Amino acid sequence: MNRLFLLTILCIGLYPCLGQNINKKYSNSSNDNKINWQFFTLVDTLEGQVIYHKIAPIPEGHIIGASVTIVKTLTNDTIRILELNNDMKDFKIMSTVIIYPMGQPTTKVLFPMENDTTCQTIKKTCYGLLIAKQ
Repeated sequence: MNRLFLLTILCIGLYPCLGQNINKKYSNSSNDNKINWQFFTLVDTLEGQVIYHKIAPIPEGHIIGASVTIVKTLTNDTIRILELNNDMKDFKIMSTVIIYPMGQPTTKVLFPMENDTTCQTIKKTCYGLLIAKQ
């Protein structure tokens, strides 16, 4: 009887692990290429064209994830925008977006892996809210 009870508890405890994608790659804010990011605080809204976009690696919940979007602004400045808990918005390349200021979080944030060499050369980084321009 005790064995059956322990086996049941073990199965219930392992149930949330089923169906996890082990091939999905995550990174956190302490990765080497992120050390070179130069953070600034966005003061005003900006407009620009998306040249790269990856949605947040995890859905909104207890752990904070951020999407990574590289935008070329109207003043020809190329910047990285981190949008917290953006696991739903998927911007197309060359689409126009408006960027609203957003404060920097006080906790660690998970980012999707950036394999594109263009992304690794962009240093200017800020947190913002992205809205597609109609």
